[in-house]
Amino acid sequence: MTIPSLRARLGLGNLISLLFLIAAVTCAPTGITFAQEGLAQLRPLNAHSAPYGTGWECNYGYRAKGTGCMKMSKPDNAHFNGSSYGEGWDCDRGFRRSEGSCDAIAIPENAYLNSSDTGWVCKRGYKRSLSGCELIQIPANGHLTKYSYSTGWKCDRSYRVQAGECIPVDAPANAFSSEKSDRADWQCGRGFRKQNGTCVAVKIPENSYLRDAFSGNSWECKRGYRQSGDACELVRMPANAHLDYTGSDWECDPPFTKKSSRCVLPQ
Repeated sequence: MTIPSLRARLGLGNLISLLFLIAAVTCAPTGITFAQEGLAQLRPLNAHSAPYGTGWECNYGYRAKGTGCMKMSKPDNAHFNGSSYGEGWDCDRGFRRSEGSCDAIAIPENAYLNSSDTGWVCKRGYKRSLSGCELIQIPANGHLTKYSYSTGWKCDRSYRVQAGECIPVDAPANAFSSEKSDRADWQCGRGFRKQNGTCVAVKIPENSYLRDAFSGNSWECKRGYRQSGDACELVRMPANAHLDYTGSDWECDPPFTKKSSRCVLPQ
């Protein structure tokens, strides 16, 4: 192979390095090992040193083939992804793959590209329709929801849906409308319970507290007391005992064991 052909294949810089290595091999026997190691590090055109260890990697837009780097091709509106498998390119943001090319994603008015670049999403206040994104019509006493499917809105608290409008919920005193805006429903506030279409106060015995912060229709005895009918009675413990994890019963201190209503040492 002639010098000009070597220069065309390796490039001027690599050709000079090769000639230097050949001279080293010719002039000194000990240069053989050095030359072999150096030859292994020679980079082909359109390559750079690998960031880790030894060797080389092809430049952006090229792919290793044999001992060289082959120029890759890509369609318009695409970029190389650095993969050594497949076609080696992906479409730019705002475009999608279509039979070897990248076609623009048609985005309707009042919409934007989704995070995965595969389609579009309507802006807040709009919902998807057959023609694109249409404005969500919100009735009086209503508000936008987080999601744009279905109607995209719900009635404010104390209102319910009826024929596409928000009308007041007919609720008694000490009540408020439920979150089920499609029903004429209401629930009593904390400390009250439903009874015959009204909200009556929950009777809480001494040494107890409301158990359900939402419905407020039951109570529970405080720790150290147990329910007895409509009252809370004190948990009476024998000597060498303590309240258990429920707080409404007792168990013996170790090494005592329970025997009837007493705590006794094991025999």
